[in-house]
Amino acid sequence: MTIVFNDGGYGLIEWKQQDHYGESAFIKFGNPDLVKFAESMGLKGYRIEKSADLIPTLKDALVQEVPAVIDCPV
Repeated sequence: MTIVFNDGGYGLIEWKQQDHYGESAFIKFGNPDLVKFAESMGLKGYRIEKSADLIPTLKDALVQEVPAVIDCPV
């Protein structure tokens, strides 16, 4: 199982750039639909929509017979 903590960019690098330079550059990007991407390779894909979904999704992902990818927005 893989959990992707998805912030749509390099959030930690942005924070470091802001701290050091007072601005950030080249840290935002778009991601593919990670659920569809996982499914295209025969994996099980999940997307967390609200925090209450995390634990049930983890439980479900752990019993799958194929690897799972969980897209978790942060």
